[in-house]
This record gives sequence, C-alpha cells and structure tokens, in this order.
Amino acid sequence: MPLAATEHALTRDFADEVYEFLVSVDLSRWQDDARAQVDASLRELQGKAEALRERWSLPVLPGSPEELLRHAVEQVVEGLPDPNALADATIDEWEHFEQRVADQLSPLYEAMATRLKDCGAKARHLRPDNYWRALFHSGAGLAGALGYQFLFSEQRHAWLVIGAWLVFSWSLEISRRFSVGVNDFLMRSLRLIAREHERYRVNSATWFGTAAAILLLTTPGYPGVLGLVALSVGDPAAAIIGRRFGRTRLRSGRSLEGTLAFVVAALLLAVPWVVFLRPEIALLPGLVATLGAVVVGAVVELFADRVDDNLAIPVSTAWTAALILALFG
Repeated sequence: MPLAATEHALTRDFADEVYEFLVSVDLSRWQDDARAQVDASLRELQGKAEALRERWSLPVLPGSPEELLRHAVEQVVEGLPDPNALADATIDEWEHFEQRVADQLSPLYEAMATRLKDCGAKARHLRPDNYWRALFHSGAGLAGALGYQFLFSEQRHAWLVIGAWLVFSWSLEISRRFSVGVNDFLMRSLRLIAREHERYRVNSATWFGTAAAILLLTTPGYPGVLGLVALSVGDPAAAIIGRRFGRTRLRSGRSLEGTLAFVVAALLLAVPWVVFLRPEIALLPGLVATLGAVVVGAVVELFADRVDDNLAIPVSTAWTAALILALFG
C-alpha cells in the first residue's frame, strides 16, 4: 500500500477512535466503569497518535490536503484530555468533563474529519443531542407540509416562498465560503441550532429548502407532503431515541432503535394525514404508499453519508410514495 494511502488509513482509524470517545463521553452513558473506559480510550488514542506520527517522516507539499490534515491531527492530539482527569470523578465532575470535551475537542475533531474527507477518506460527523435544533427541524418541516396543504392554493404561491428561501440561503452559503468573517458570524448567530461540522459544509436548512424545491417540481401532491413529514418527525426521532436508547448498532453510529423510531414517528403523523386530509387518495394505496415510503426514508437515513439527509430523506420518501401510488394506478 502506498505511503499516502497507509497514512490516510491510519488517520481514519485514529479519527474513528476519537469519534467513539466523543460519543462515549455522554452524561446519559455514565456508569460505574465509565471512568475506566475513558482512561483506556485516551491511552489508546495517544498510542495511535504516536504510531500515526511515525508515518510523517516524508515531507508533504505546503498547503496540500495532507499538510492540512496533519495539522488538524496535531490539534486534536493537543486537545485530548489528560487520561487521569477522571480518576475519582463524581457524576457532577463527569458532567463538567463532558461539557469541556464537547466545547474544546469536538470542533477540533470536526476540522480533522473535514480535512480527512478532503483527502478522499471517510469520516463520521458528530450528532450531539440538540433539542433546539430538533425543534427547529420539526417546525420547519411541518410548516412546509402544512403550508402546502392549507395555504398555497396554487403552485406559484409556493414557488414564491421557496424561491425566496433558495436565493437567500444559497447566497449566504456562497458568501461564507469566500469570507471567514461571514462564516464565523453565521455560526455564532446560529449556535443554538448549528452543528460544528456545518462550519465546513452546506447547512441543513439550505438542503431542506433545496429538497422542498425538488419536491414541488417533481411530486407536488401528497408524496411531496409525506417527504416533508418524514423529515420533520422521523429524522429527529431517530436521532434522539437512537442516542438515548440505541444499543443495537447498525452503521455509522446509527442504531436499530433509532431506525424503528423514525418509522413509528413518521407513521403516527403520516397515516392520519393521508386518511383524513387526503380523501382523494384511496385508503389502501395511500396506506401502502405511506408505509413503503417511510421505510425507504428510514433506510436512506441509515445510509446517508455522502448526501445530506435533509436532502436525501424527503426526496427518497416522496419519490417512493409517488412510484407506489402510480403502480396502483
């Protein structure tokens, strides 16, 4: 294996370990052996960091993705807590430790994950509990679904709203790519609902607006509404239940419990919607389309790594529902 590929593989392994450490430092996971687990994780991370540094004997081009990645790794290593920090910690001290790690190490990890992706390697992004974000997420999705159901009597009215949002959001995205100051200002302004990795990527609200435009263009009826419903309640339910109660891990930090929560939450809202608000759709086709589409949306949420789930979930859900309804004729 070439040296660069080996270095990327070792860095990805190191990033995975840092990710697992950050996920494990959660107050909801506090237990009698938590201190020993944290101690062991930190010592293992230090060992992996030393092994990784041994691969840095060959120089890299200044400003290259590899140099930026090495710098990001060094920042993470310097930000790792002392393994003895929790020697005799109480639960209150554990909570303080958790907050300190989240504030200091998480941004450094996200920078490293972004640099790792720039080098063509995979990296996972953190999804910490954020109830303000979940509330905003659900509110925006439901507002879109309800607006289309009750307010927009003509498509052109919906296009005026969505078009204005697309121009506004993508203008901000372009501006913050050319200005560090604009990016910092937006991240500070949206700190209650933004995730750290969105400093380096298109934010979820922009992808949501883009998805809404695609749905309006391709599936303007009930399937489009279902796509927004699945995103607004299914995705937050999967995140919250998966982090709190997820024990059966599937992939990329997601769990079976979270995936089932997605399906149940989305169906609890979507089934009454199609039964009582869409009388033009026959009951059996409507229920089959709803169930099939929601299951597809949950699977897409599970595998949405390269495409933002705020785009992938509503589009895949809506298109699946439209296909099933078309098959019923």
